Amino acid sequence: MIRWRAGRRLDSPALIADGNHARADGYVSAGIVVSTASIAIGLPIADPIIGLLITGLILHTTWESWVTIRRG
Repeated sequence: MIRWRAGRRLDSPALIADGNHARADGYVSAGIVVSTASIAIGLPIADPIIGLLITGLILHTTWESWVTIRRG
């Protein structure tokens, strides 16, 4: 969030995109923890569902970064 906010304040498309990328990394890490926990408690179906959600978040973040860079 710090990089994203600084990028907005400085009007830096590269810094905003870097903040978006860092946010996506956080989502992936959280998804891995939730997926592992769901498998440990006996819900293996949650793994592919969480994988699809993470894919959607990554695609959304990629789109946000693309729009930001195109404007900059």
